[in-house]
Amino acid sequence: MTKQSLFFSYVTAIASIAIGLAFFAGRYVPWIILYLLMLAVSLLTPLRSHQVISRHQKPKDPIDTILCTLCLLYGLYLLLFPTRFQSSLYLLFGIWMALTAFINTVNFIVIARDGMKGAMRTLLFAIYAGIFSFFLIFGRMIHLKEGMLSILAGFFFIIYGLRQLCLTITKQYPNGWLSKHTNWSLSV
Repeated sequence: MTKQSLFFSYVTAIASIAIGLAFFAGRYVPWIILYLLMLAVSLLTPLRSHQVISRHQKPKDPIDTILCTLCLLYGLYLLLFPTRFQSSLYLLFGIWMALTAFINTVNFIVIARDGMKGAMRTLLFAIYAGIFSFFLIFGRMIHLKEGMLSILAGFFFIIYGLRQLCLTITKQYPNGWLSKHTNWSLSV
């Protein structure tokens, strides 16, 4: 794994954790911090994927291309319409979580088909992301308070960021303790 790829992986993981913590801070953290963190993650993810594919570390996949395009479009949406960020925040995060659930479901199918360890962990994360995405997408329709939606989004992003951090450390130190006790692969 190259230094650039490690850098992007660490930045994405730390930004995801920071986004989760910002949700728990609620009204005390200005929305601008959350906006800038989301903008950074949305624009760095396609760059990292392009870098990994162009160095032939991962084959080009149509799903990766679609997800990176959506992520880039979301980043451009944030740049062009910053005033709409707060009103559409939970819907957009819910869609992001639904895409994460979809990716982890596909990963589960591949891992289970290949008979590798870690299939149940991947399935549990997919279910977790699917449930949280449902509440964030439809939370306002079922009259969930904004505080509850913030807690759900905060938990998701903290766990997502910690998982990404563990995956990056596993890739950086393939013979380390974490690599020996997990069977996770770093998704792009």
